[in-house]
Amino acid sequence: MNLCLLLILIHLGLCDRLTMQENEKLKRTCGEYTLNQRNKYKSFGGRNVAPNEFPWLAKIFSRRGDDKVLCAGVQISSRHIMTAAHCVMVFDEEASQLQCVLGREERKFERYLLPVQNFSIYVGTRCNFPEQCMPRHEAAKIWSHSKWDECDLSHDLAVIELKNDVSTQESSPICMPWKKLKLAKLLRSAGSGMDSTITDGNKYARGMQVVNLRLKTENKALAMITTKGKNSAMCGGDSGGPLFQYNNRGQLTVVGTVSGALVECGEEQFDNENSFVDVRRHLKWICRRTGVCPIRARAQSARSTVAPSVQSNYKNRRSWYSSGNQGQRFNYVNDFNQQSNWNYLNYQNNNGIYSNQLYSGIYSDPWANSYYSNQQSYPNNYY
Repeated sequence: MNLCLLLILIHLGLCDRLTMQENEKLKRTCGEYTLNQRNKYKSFGGRNVAPNEFPWLAKIFSRRGDDKVLCAGVQISSRHIMTAAHCVMVFDEEASQLQCVLGREERKFERYLLPVQNFSIYVGTRCNFPEQCMPRHEAAKIWSHSKWDECDLSHDLAVIELKNDVSTQESSPICMPWKKLKLAKLLRSAGSGMDSTITDGNKYARGMQVVNLRLKTENKALAMITTKGKNSAMCGGDSGGPLFQYNNRGQLTVVGTVSGALVECGEEQFDNENSFVDVRRHLKWICRRTGVCPIRARAQSARSTVAPSVQSNYKNRRSWYSSGNQGQRFNYVNDFNQQSNWNYLNYQNNNGIYSNQLYSGIYSDPWANSYYSNQQSYPNNYY
C-alpha cells in the first residue's frame, strides 16, 4: 500500500509527497547560493547572512504553553522543511536523563508531537529577521524520527510539511546529498545566532548568522557528524539548522542538521564541538515521507552503437545492465556504481571478450539523471 495512503488511513492527515516530475526539477534547481542568481564561491564565517543569501534557511517558532521556542530549519522542497526532532516534540528532559543510565535498547522515552497549529514557519533570507519581512507558513503534517535518542542525540530529525508551497520569489530549496558523498574538511552552518563571541545582552538577537566549522569525526553507528570551530558554536535557536557544503556540481548541499552543542554560548573557546545528525544516513526515511528522493539512473548511450548485455564486476553485485534490441539504447539501470564512467566490465560472447569498455552515457550520480526506474523501491544496499 502506498505510504501516503497508509498514513492518511491511520492518522487522518495529509501527505503531499513530491511527484516524480517535481523531484526531477528539484535536482536541477536546488542549492542556490543567492536567490535567483548563479552560485558564487565565497569565504564566510561568524557573520550575518546577506539579503537573499542561503535562501533555503528557515526559522521555526513553536508555542509551548506561554513560551515561544525558536528553532532553525532548512527547506528541502517547495513544501518540506527539515529540522530537529526535539524542535517538534514535547518531552520531559529530567525524565529523559533518567533513561540515559540504561542501555540504548532498554531506553523508553515519553514524548508526543506538538499540534501543527502551534507552529509558525518563515522561509528565506530577504532580511536578517525573516519573521519581520517574510510570509508566515503553517504546518500541515509533521514527522519525527521514531529512533530519536535523547541521550546520545542520534536520529534527532524531523520533517514539516507546509500547508502551501513556498514561492520561488521567497526562497529556493537546498540540495540533498547522496549516500556516499564525501564530507568536506571545511563545512558551514547557519542559524539564528551562532557568534559565541558576542557577550552583550543581545547576543541572541543578531539575526541569521553563518560560520565555518571543521570536520572532526563521523560516527556511522549513530549516524552523527561532529565538528569543531574556533569561537564558533551552535546557540539557542540554532537547533535543526543545516550543516552544508558544495557537491561536485557546485550546488550547496545539506549534509547534517544541528542536534546539540557541547559548550555554553558566549564562552570563548578554541575548539567548540557541535553535533549534527548525518542526513546521508537518513535518505530513505526522508524520501518515503516527502518524495525528495534519489533519482535512479537509466542507462542512455551517448553513441549510436549498442553495447552488449553485461553484469558489472565492480563492487556491486546488483549492478545489472541489459541492452535492448539491435540499434536501440539501453533499457534500464537497476543500480549504479560509484564511478564517473561505466568501467571494468567483462562480457563473454561469440565475438570474444569485451573488457574494460567505457560507456560515457552511463550515469553513476543518483541525483544527476532525469529518469526514474522505480521511485519508491530501492535496493537494500543503496541506503
